[in-house]
Amino acid sequence: MPLLIIKAGETGKIAGYITDKETGEPVIGANVVVVGTYFGAAADLDGYYYINNVPPGTYQVSISSVGYAKTIVNDLIVKIDLTTKLDLELISESVLLGQDVVVTAERPMITKDLTSTKATVSSKDIELLPVDNIQQVINLQAGVINGHFRGGRSNEVAYLVDGIPVTDVFSGSNSVNIENSSVRELEVISGTFNAEYGQALSGVVNIVTKEGSSNYEGTAAAYFGSFYTSNNDLFYNLNSFDPLSIKDFQASLSGPTQILDGLNFFATARYLEEKGHLYGKRVYNTTDISPFLPTGDGEYVAMNTNKRISANAKLSYSLPDWKFAYSFFFDDAKNKYYDHGYRWAPDGIMNHFSDDLIHNLQISFYPSQSTFTSLKFASNLYRFKGYLYEDEFDARYQNPLNGIPTSDYTYRFGGTNGERYRRYTKTNIAQWTFESQVSKEHKIKLGAEAQLHEISSSWKTIVNLTEDQTDENDIPIFTLGYREPGTPGNESYKKYPYQFSAYVQDKMEYDIMIINAGLRLDYFNANTSLPVDLRN
Repeated sequence: MPLLIIKAGETGKIAGYITDKETGEPVIGANVVVVGTYFGAAADLDGYYYINNVPPGTYQVSISSVGYAKTIVNDLIVKIDLTTKLDLELISESVLLGQDVVVTAERPMITKDLTSTKATVSSKDIELLPVDNIQQVINLQAGVINGHFRGGRSNEVAYLVDGIPVTDVFSGSNSVNIENSSVRELEVISGTFNAEYGQALSGVVNIVTKEGSSNYEGTAAAYFGSFYTSNNDLFYNLNSFDPLSIKDFQASLSGPTQILDGLNFFATARYLEEKGHLYGKRVYNTTDISPFLPTGDGEYVAMNTNKRISANAKLSYSLPDWKFAYSFFFDDAKNKYYDHGYRWAPDGIMNHFSDDLIHNLQISFYPSQSTFTSLKFASNLYRFKGYLYEDEFDARYQNPLNGIPTSDYTYRFGGTNGERYRRYTKTNIAQWTFESQVSKEHKIKLGAEAQLHEISSSWKTIVNLTEDQTDENDIPIFTLGYREPGTPGNESYKKYPYQFSAYVQDKMEYDIMIINAGLRLDYFNANTSLPVDLRN
């Protein structure tokens, strides 16, 4: 097994005391090894040991010393940013006559170093949950409702994947889809963040993704389903079972590359297509201009469809003191958002498209058991666009006034949505972190991060260039067009803001208490002109 090295905020720690069961004296030099890895430590003069930078997961730990029977501890759980206490009493080998002692680790009733409101969900936990995406896992945690943490706005949450921010700075939301099969452990923090976490007001979602190992592993799954209800008056077209209304295909594969010893891979992909549960009825066609003269065929049309393709792959190469890792995340989606006003003219609502691509390169150095440092580079690209027809001068677009109901309580009787938008966010990130266990009680972390952004956004809507003009039959003349760029109805901008942050943090672990103390500096420059009075 190669040595795994991961940044602070992505790993945990194992620590405790090794003593003689009969005398209670410390067992000096006792070897503590995480089975199947290079992680290990030796007990000091007090019998104390610690093992830093252990990736989250469930492990088997072996404890041995000359003159004592080997003790094997099974099912020891390590969590992100927490210390797993493992105190053991070794039994003299003469008592057991060469037999090993096997015990099962117990979960503590109280986590002493939990200094924030936090929930940790492992990959095994996710497999047991009735969920099909990470957002649903997050929403199951205490204090989270539909992406809102403790009553805050959804754009006040910081999302990190393998220690790198993946929040779209345009909207403040998480734009990349991380599949459940990619997650090694998920940490949801909803209060009192440490100094290493910034750009968050309500909560932090910290995701650590899986890596390949020396063994080949793979999964494949397919799911088909349908929405059904007998209440057809409220929900159109759901009183019959359509087994292909939901199609979901997933697969993952991991293992050694056979190219280079220690070079492993992990890859997963998913295809999801849903017709949705909200339908409209084609009472009117988009070309209809009178509520009393419908020309529709009465067919049901899906109005909240969703189609998405996503993929994630990671390459990792480990040496005794170094680790190199590269990963990318990609997803491409097309969907519709239900618009109740178009329920009887469903062909007029617009389509929405998005695609995201994230590259992440990490270089880690592990000079000793006590010290760890890493350098990370990432490039995040989020692109969005929306329109009804791809050609902005498509002849199927109708006069913006067509189909508008005379009452707010009436469905539209035709017409099309003439809006279209396009935006993207590019973010380049450089991040450095350093961590050292300077003493038994003090674990120091410090780091710095720079982000350079490019944000582009444009929006416009169709107008009638011959408004208030009629032909010889007194019928309004419609000439499709748009307002001049930079005027209301046709707006766009491109900006290049940047930001910098740095922090230092000390985790103090005493027998009676745990203290996390830190200091953080954040600097942001909009790199553009701002109103003198920011309230404007």
